[in-house]
Amino acid sequence: LPDRTRVPVAGAVGASLTLAGDFATPMLDARLTADGLVSAQFPDLPAASLKIAATSDAARRLVINARLDQKDIEPVELALNMPFSPRGWFDDPATLRDLPLAGSVRMANLQIQRYAALVPGAKDISGTFHVAVDIAGTIAAPDFRGRASIDNARIVPRKSNLATLDKTNLTVEFIGSKARVTRGEARFGEGTLTLSGGLDFSNTAEPGIDLQLKGDHILIWRDDDLLVRASP
Repeated sequence: LPDRTRVPVAGAVGASLTLAGDFATPMLDARLTADGLVSAQFPDLPAASLKIAATSDAARRLVINARLDQKDIEPVELALNMPFSPRGWFDDPATLRDLPLAGSVRMANLQIQRYAALVPGAKDISGTFHVAVDIAGTIAAPDFRGRASIDNARIVPRKSNLATLDKTNLTVEFIGSKARVTRGEARFGEGTLTLSGGLDFSNTAEPGIDLQLKGDHILIWRDDDLLVRASP
């Protein structure tokens, strides 16, 4: 196949689909598995396996579970539970906006250095990433509760005239329709960076962004002839 049509990931994929009942009360059992997923573009990334299951029952509930596993890495897990009424959605598609949600996203102690290949300009990266968020509300007005964080991250650039980003800590708290940065700090060379503010998802079509990035003595460029710092 031409390069532009090649699938960027290789692995063994299996799928099954079972439908029963009628349009008003369908029974669904759909499953997808993908094992030994590897990327030719990023061969250093660990192989992954993915499992997705979507099932419904006579109570007209749809349950979706997804899990991504990689060797020596905590799994990424997604769970979602919602009403399942295809006939009602077909008669009035606008009701999808008010579909109540219940779910969660979990990932713990992800070692960032395992994904150094995704940052081509970096000589070395390290740190840990965590996320634990519960999902409620509706599709039009989701309600999030939990946090995501990056702890003690470090990025060493390949170019020696650029500074190392070190002691990077970022925590984002999810409360209702808002995400707020409660901790955002990093060392950049001999200078410091701070991030504050947050996001507002009250309008999912046009989320509000209010973020402030401040720096003090940030190293912009360094070589034998020039040293540039800034304090934005």
